[in-house]
Amino acid sequence: MITEQAQLLFEQLVKKYFAGAVVRWCETNQVKPPYPFVALKLTNVSRSVHPDEYGDEEISHQYLCTGRVTLNLYTGGRKPTAKPGMTSPPPRNTAVSDLQGFLHFLGSDAGQEFLEEHNISILEEGNTLDVTALLNESKYEYRAQQEFVMSFVDGATGHSGVTPPAEQGEDNTVPSPSGGGTIDQAEDRSGWFESAEITYEHEKETDNEQ
Repeated sequence: MITEQAQLLFEQLVKKYFAGAVVRWCETNQVKPPYPFVALKLTNVSRSVHPDEYGDEEISHQYLCTGRVTLNLYTGGRKPTAKPGMTSPPPRNTAVSDLQGFLHFLGSDAGQEFLEEHNISILEEGNTLDVTALLNESKYEYRAQQEFVMSFVDGATGHSGVTPPAEQGEDNTVPSPSGGGTIDQAEDRSGWFESAEITYEHEKETDNEQ
């Protein structure tokens, strides 16, 4: 699983809960959507220095990767019902409460089954923050923020560590969108052999006469 695939799984899980909101990653060059919406940002990814090795014919190097994702929930809040003859009160800020609802879903059986099925770990880190901002003299933008730690296993196979053709897919192509990797590197099997002929030679023993 490459980092891009892990991000898509994180997004998929968020969309399962926030089905009535727009969910997108930050810095996508798109117009800001109406409330409610969820903005995700991958801040950094680290991986193990020494990978685990698997395989007999062709070794696969497995790296434990850990990424940090920031989730921002933007909402218009809950609009109270106005009493007859009275001015409608302003919306209540429900950003923190609504975001904590996602944390309940993440820790539920349904959330854990999703993580186990896709072999990925997502854990909340730190407190849920109220980062509501004043837009003008009379209007607030209700927003809550939560950090998550996302862990997954990334594999590198072959002599060049470039994904072989058989393992490539829509979200894991060679070359990459940034031009990384070549078809020759993906098909490079130098240094590996599929079979070998082994010949055994037996030495003839002779008895020395005394």
